[in-house]
Amino acid sequence: MRSMAGCVAILAALMLATAVNGAELALELSGTAFEGGPAFEIKIGGEVVGTGTIDPIPPAGDSVHFLFEVDDTVLARGGDLSIRLSNDRRAGPGADRNLHILFVRVNDHDFAPEDLRIVNRTGPVVRPIRQGRLELWTGDEVALGTAPRGGWIGKRLSGDPGRDGP
Repeated sequence: MRSMAGCVAILAALMLATAVNGAELALELSGTAFEGGPAFEIKIGGEVVGTGTIDPIPPAGDSVHFLFEVDDTVLARGGDLSIRLSNDRRAGPGADRNLHILFVRVNDHDFAPEDLRIVNRTGPVVRPIRQGRLELWTGDEVALGTAPRGGWIGKRLSGDPGRDGP
């Protein structure tokens, strides 16, 4: 019985340490596949905090949920959020790999597609939001989310993206 109580205490301490030292980064993504699904890289303040691949591509109107733990020291340093298509591939019309961003949350800071802006090496890219998604078409495009004025560190939220926390 004591060992069970000890295990529960250790588990509770680990959960508390994770809650204190880490923040949630949640994304809802989709895309188009050509010779594989789109891969992405996420940075905060220039530091990579997550990578992934959407494969298989979900049916039209659906998305894939990604959840990453980001260390508070990264968030405390500040800096903007960036999302990049890291494996662009195109061979012509209908043969193109793209990344679609539907929603992003860093702690309690939500970004809808219209809250993000696209830039490339030459400057801003003007592209309309289509069907509730921001589309990255090339590997040199980056979707940027401006860091909040008060910083990224905030209350911890769990649950579905797009919803307010408890």
